Amino acid sequence: MLPYLAQGANSAIEDGAVLGLLLGNMKARKQLPQALDMYQELRKARGEAIVRETFKQVSRPLPPLVRVSRSIQRYERETLTSLATAAA
Repeated sequence: MLPYLAQGANSAIEDGAVLGLLLGNMKARKQLPQALDMYQELRKARGEAIVRETFKQVSRPLPPLVRVSRSIQRYERETLTSLATAAA
């Protein structure tokens, strides 16, 4: 999942809630494969929808503020990498 919709944390919370409900309702360990299959069935469509929307966002031009923010992040990453390399 690309970060363009900022849905990573939200998806993690949803995943945890669904898993909690499914695993919390299990009566025996042998139900685990069935619960995990159900989890995949319930969550797969949602994840795929987020990925589709993400790629729609990627194809649009980025607003100037986002471009500047990414440039700053890239500069910070490159600076930290060069400092770490020099210290090694």
